[in-house]
Amino acid sequence: MPVPWLALDPSDNDVIHFWTYVVAALRVHAPDLEAQASPLLQTQLALAIETLPMILINALSNVQREIIFVIDDYHLITEPTILASKCM
Repeated sequence: MPVPWLALDPSDNDVIHFWTYVVAALRVHAPDLEAQASPLLQTQLALAIETLPMILINALSNVQREIIFVIDDYHLITEPTILASKCM
């Protein structure tokens, strides 16, 4: 079973950094995710924050096999905007 792993540190409290790392960790298993998420991460921060969790869920729903996504040290994330994106 594939196990993408994302290790976080306090510098990952930046919304764009956080979501860029999530997309990078999952892009091998959900190829559509990067194509859909990258334009948002590069241009439209407000829209990205609202839309990225749904893009992530939709892209992962198309994956034909089970994966386990490990987010190591998530407790270091304190940015309210990241914590409010309830797909984690």
